[in-house]
Amino acid sequence: QIDGDTAVLTLPTFAFWNGGFDAKAFLQRSFDQLRQKQVPFLIIDIRQNEGGDDAIGRALLAQLLKQPYTVPALRVESAYERAPYTLARYLDTWDFSFFDRTGQVRPGPGRNWLLPDKPATTTEPVAAPYAGRTLLLVGPQNSSAGYLLARDVQRSGAATLLGRPTAGNLRGLNGGQLAWINLPASGVGEDIPLIASFAQAEEPDAGITPEVLVSPSFNDALAGIDTELVAARQRLALWRAERR
Repeated sequence: QIDGDTAVLTLPTFAFWNGGFDAKAFLQRSFDQLRQKQVPFLIIDIRQNEGGDDAIGRALLAQLLKQPYTVPALRVESAYERAPYTLARYLDTWDFSFFDRTGQVRPGPGRNWLLPDKPATTTEPVAAPYAGRTLLLVGPQNSSAGYLLARDVQRSGAATLLGRPTAGNLRGLNGGQLAWINLPASGVGEDIPLIASFAQAEEPDAGITPEVLVSPSFNDALAGIDTELVAARQRLALWRAERR
């Protein structure tokens, strides 16, 4: 949505597996429009985003970066070398090679098995990144790829974070490879993480704390007011005054 000199981009999920929505093409069209209209202020709302495909977050980050941004290598662990058939035959996933790591892992120092480290990854800015100022609205729903986007946006300086601390953990995550089982009687689905990736440097046991902390107001909610979005627009008013 574009209203005058401000755009609001709402991204409630990055989970489009087996769906027809092309998120990267949508982002490209959106930022092309922002550039064409020379919109100076952008609010990106990911408060409901629990994750999905982290490549979508990197595509968004590339639109905001002014210089390359690198995530350090990660230590990767698995709880097994080979999943037993008695369990695996009830599970579903997008890549069944996850269930057999024979020849890919080595015993770790504890119960887990060590996979090869995930190498450092660098996100390059697009040829013409967004030139305006950006606020990223975050909160406790942000886990997995939603958390990763918040982390990378903050550490790269690509935008200012506003809202509440995120979920996720700077020490590591257990996303990237999942299996799931649907219980036959209730139909309830259960996700089962298959790996964990750990930071190799010392990190806090916490998620991401935004630079601008804002908590929802109960009275605002009763009145139908979005406390955090109001605070975001107030922050943009300060930025707008600085331009004059």
